[in-house]
Amino acid sequence: MLKFIGKRVLMLIPVLIGVSLIVFTLMQLSPGDPAMIILGAQAAPEDIAILREEMGLNDPLVVQFFRFLLGMFRLDFGTSYKDGMPVLSKLLEALPYTAQLTFSAVLLALIVGIPAGIISATKQYSIFDRIATVAALIGFSTPNFWLSIMLILVFSVNLQWLPVSGTGTILHLVLPSIALGLQSAAVFTRMTRSSMLEVLNMDYIRTARAKGLSERVVILKHALKNALIPVITVVGLQIGLLFGGAILTETVFAWPGVGRLMIDSIRAKDTPVVQGGVIFTASIFVFINLLVDILYAYVDPRVKAQYKS
Repeated sequence: MLKFIGKRVLMLIPVLIGVSLIVFTLMQLSPGDPAMIILGAQAAPEDIAILREEMGLNDPLVVQFFRFLLGMFRLDFGTSYKDGMPVLSKLLEALPYTAQLTFSAVLLALIVGIPAGIISATKQYSIFDRIATVAALIGFSTPNFWLSIMLILVFSVNLQWLPVSGTGTILHLVLPSIALGLQSAAVFTRMTRSSMLEVLNMDYIRTARAKGLSERVVILKHALKNALIPVITVVGLQIGLLFGGAILTETVFAWPGVGRLMIDSIRAKDTPVVQGGVIFTASIFVFINLLVDILYAYVDPRVKAQYKS
């Protein structure tokens, strides 16, 4: 297991280098002069030229990229053009809000999606199964930004049950979590149903039933554990996707997370914050996938046997 973890950690290096190259290239192609952004459009050309030299913007792009790469591995993403604060400090300040929103959305999706998938599989072609299938299709197809606006109109503007935006109480977390977690709930429902149907047709499930075990024991003890293998994969991917894809939700609900920070930085042409935010998000996404792979060994004995061999 330790050997496997070591290999996966080493694999993070080329992934992060590739992501950093793409982000650096895109930011170089985007319009705007960082020196002019810092000093303002009314600054003298001489002052802009001096600042460009101090910032190393006149160096070849290869030199600038390797300087950025070196800083990335030292967790030094530079300072913000907007307020001069270290980029890492701004990201760490926004990280708890995004983590809180992401895991609330995932928890909601798990509570709704997995039980719905299990019931749909055990009661295949029933009314519940048909309703859950249609609901999952609608949830998967609903745009996140449209759902966010509809939730605000219904529960904040019309009914006035929940706050429109901001943070501070558990009530502020309800609407963003629903808006962000609905698609994941739909994905979990469909994946759990599909995986459970496949497992329920296995020979060992028929053997367990033939031994006289109750249907509850067969479903929860024998079928569910094996059906969770692909579900765990999807959960890990969804956590990473939700963490990086919370930008629209955080913007609509004025949630002070990493996504909103990056949107504000893009508008302000704050290149260091944008680059650092993308690398930061990509690192978390890859780390979550590593945790999912490690979790396989504790869920599927066959995977553990491969690690030992």
